[in-house]
Amino acid sequence: MHKLLLLAGLIPACTSSEPSSVMQPLAEVNLASGAVVSFYETSPGSIAISEEYAIGEDPVPTIGRSPIDVYQSIAPNRSVPVALTEAQARATEAYASRTHAPLPPSRENFINNTTIDDEWFANNFCVGSWDNIWCRLNQTTAIGNNTPMIDDDTDEVYEEGCADRGQFDMWLNVDDTVHWWTLTQGKCRFYHWTSGWLNVFSAGGGENLLDNARYHVSFRTRH
Repeated sequence: MHKLLLLAGLIPACTSSEPSSVMQPLAEVNLASGAVVSFYETSPGSIAISEEYAIGEDPVPTIGRSPIDVYQSIAPNRSVPVALTEAQARATEAYASRTHAPLPPSRENFINNTTIDDEWFANNFCVGSWDNIWCRLNQTTAIGNNTPMIDDDTDEVYEEGCADRGQFDMWLNVDDTVHWWTLTQGKCRFYHWTSGWLNVFSAGGGENLLDNARYHVSFRTRH
């Protein structure tokens, strides 16, 4: 289980499940399910949370919650790491220095999926009070450099991907970093990034499909 994204020039091919950068997490929590929730400071004032989990498990809720709140909810008997506390303070300060909901995609027919139900995905990850929602269900082709999932004015992004069958690489480009994750059949992953600074470019998609891959991916942003 692991995590991690470049600018508009976009994306070299990659098949590793490891992060493309050497960024180390500020903190990690091992859940009873075997999932690992990781917290990153992608740049001073910007924090990301990521988790890989299997279908049938509930991902840790992060929307509308601070990273510290998320950490305390999944590790109630542990002290919040100093590095995470300090990163949250930088994000809060950055946000304070700034000047300061769409429906699921319409589909007449959902299909009988192999492992990850498309209607379940749409009802959970293609909704919400976001400025932009891109939702692609039952994809069997890559979403690469020509991705329609682009936002030039992002200060929060939540990408979710699930491999219904086969294997694919989910990618996300935000805060001048390109992140890649390999998802195998029956596995999902989210990456939720927020920043207190001015808005940045973001883009997402899926590439490197193997074993007759079919996948779902959603990309939601706020300004």
